[in-house]
Order: sequence, then C-alpha cells, then structure tokens
Amino acid sequence: WSRFYGFGSIYAKTLRDSRLAFMIVAGLLGGIVLAGAYAVATGFPTPASRLEMASFVDAMPASLRGLASNPVNIGTLGGYLSWKYGPFFGLIAGLWSIVALSGTLASEARRGSLDMVAAAPFGKRRIALEKLAAHVTGMVAATAFLAVVTYVATNALGTVPGDALPVSAAVGFALWVLLIGLVSGSVAWALAPFVGRSSAAGVAGALLIGGYVISGYSTTVPALQLPADLSWFHWTAGHLPLAGQYDWLSLVPVAVVALALFAIGIVAFDR
Repeated sequence: WSRFYGFGSIYAKTLRDSRLAFMIVAGLLGGIVLAGAYAVATGFPTPASRLEMASFVDAMPASLRGLASNPVNIGTLGGYLSWKYGPFFGLIAGLWSIVALSGTLASEARRGSLDMVAAAPFGKRRIALEKLAAHVTGMVAATAFLAVVTYVATNALGTVPGDALPVSAAVGFALWVLLIGLVSGSVAWALAPFVGRSSAAGVAGALLIGGYVISGYSTTVPALQLPADLSWFHWTAGHLPLAGQYDWLSLVPVAVVALALFAIGIVAFDR
C-alpha cells in the first residue's frame, strides 16, 4: 500500500504531494455548479420567470456580455450555467495547471527531494513523464467529479422542462474544462526549462486570461478577431454542452496543441 500511496514511484509520490490542491480545485468546481444550480432553481422556478430572465440577458449591452459565454438556451438551467459561469471553470482549471506544471520540477528541487529522485536509477525523461502523468491524472479526476456533480445537480434541482441534462452534456462540459486546463498548463510546461518557473507561469497566465477576454469581445470589436483566432477559448466557442450545443471537433486542435507542448517540455527537460 505504501508503494501505491506515494513511496514507490515518482508518479505516486507526485499524486500524494498534490492531493490537497486536487481536493481544493475539485471542491471549488463542484461547489460553483451546486451553488449556481441552486440559485437558478430557487430564484427562477417557473417557465414564466425563466422567460423574464432570458429577456433580461438579451437586453444587456454588448459591453457587458464580453466576459460571459454565448447566451444559448438561456432559459434552461444548463444554458444559464453555461452563460454565467462556463468560462470561469476553464480559468480555474487553467490556473491550477499553470501553477502546477510551471513549478512541479522546481518545487522538488527547492525542497531538496529532487536530488534523491535524480540519484535513483531513473532517466530525466522518465522523471518528467511521471510528473506530467500525475498531474494529468489529478486533472482527469477533478473534472470527472465535476461531470458527476453537474449531472446530479441539474437532474435534482431542475424545475422546468429542459433543466435535466443528459450524461453526454455533463461529460462534454467536463472534457472541455479538462482540455482548457491542460493546454494552458502545457504552455508553462514547455517554457519552464527555457525561461524558468516565474516567466513560464506569467506567459501562460497571460495567454489564458488574455485569450478569454479577447475571445469574449471579438464579436463586438472587429479588431480583436485576428488575435482571437489564436485563443483556444475562441476555437471552442461553439461547444456548449450545458446549453445543448455540441462541437466535438473543436476540441481536437486543443488536444493536439497540448500534446505537442507536453512533448517539447519533456525533451527540453531531458536535454
């Protein structure tokens, strides 16, 4: 059991070291879904109140819509959650991934435990691979928890037709959060061996937050259309599973970029 729990491999040790961060992020993601679903279900429990809410959202000026997702099926519980809170799930996952992957090796070195790992009969590439695999495992577990909470909350708290989401919607939403988090962290992972932990985290964070803002306002500010095309938020703008709108193919480029940057970071650390 001790070998599995974290004393027998780099992968397991990293999982054990990051268990607190995992619990915080998973709890935060699930808590936002529960709080948002409860607020909508109690504040707008009837079809008439949902129409009133949708009319209010439609009347909002474009300058206030830029920091929210597309208002699709806003009269349903999932559509409102997608519009009001959707992008923030990606930001939370992205920031966690950036902090973890920009400093996963630097933190070990600072504590002095990397010396013991490096002295063991492991190659540097294996060290990086197991570190990365542990973070990906934590991300998958956190987003799987998010999918379960999303499905349960919308089915338990829904008050009008269309509120209860199918499993595919909860999974599609969680998969989007997972990929946004991983691709954001992959930038920091690839840059850290070249520019250091702080600079890598700064660049990745700027791309994450800047891409989110630029993508949101690109529909109302034509000058932002070109830089928005470089943002993974813009690539996946049509994938809104909570609102019943799917664009699975838009997730493929995000996954490809993340894998490519992970490979660059592993080779860079090895060299």
